[in-house]
Amino acid sequence: FPYIETGRKVIDSPSPEGLEHYTKYTTGGGIIIVGGDRIPDAALLASRDYVEYMTSATPEWRKIFRDYSTRISLFEGSTSTLPEFPGVDEPGGFAMGLNDAAMTANYEWLCFPGNVDIGGNPVIHELAHTIEHIIFEDQNDSYFFSRIGPMAEAAIDRGIYGNFKQNLPEGEEQNLSHLIGEYWAQTVEGYVMNGGPEFKNSHYSHDWIQENDPELYKLITRYFPTEEFDYVGSYCVN
Repeated sequence: FPYIETGRKVIDSPSPEGLEHYTKYTTGGGIIIVGGDRIPDAALLASRDYVEYMTSATPEWRKIFRDYSTRISLFEGSTSTLPEFPGVDEPGGFAMGLNDAAMTANYEWLCFPGNVDIGGNPVIHELAHTIEHIIFEDQNDSYFFSRIGPMAEAAIDRGIYGNFKQNLPEGEEQNLSHLIGEYWAQTVEGYVMNGGPEFKNSHYSHDWIQENDPELYKLITRYFPTEEFDYVGSYCVN
């Protein structure tokens, strides 16, 4: 996909051959966001808003995302509906790494005008993973990588994190490594949504993280804005 600065609007997708499934296109924060005919424009624009907020304190990330042709492909139902991922049956989405085609997210699980989901948010969650895989890997960010694992283990040991079940491949059991691997994305997700305990069992707001996991709060605010993002009021209301 070529990168086109769209502003906050959805345009016809300049899809390359083989990816004609994608008919809608917008960009924000250095990231391309695409969807097929069935994806509402409002889902693309809300996703753009999430990306713009999450990169607002680190605008240098936006060039890195562009350099790696970072893309969010929105879908409904399963990732297997996307042309790049036939047979990959993931209901929520997955992150993008340095050599991957795209990050994916189920638009039905997002909050945007016309759709309210009081769960997590796969764009925010998978983008946190994507930042880890692309930005921190590209920058060889030893500050982050030396701290995140011990922080996760400490939170689990203190009983303030890990009370959830993941969607894992059949026959694979959740264990400590899974919880540690999800700690960054889960907590960034709660920080950005900043919406209250109905979203998460823990790490659901700026205040909760600052009070209960202060070292993590320092790490998150090293990269993300401290200004509140009005996720609940702007996106997750009936």
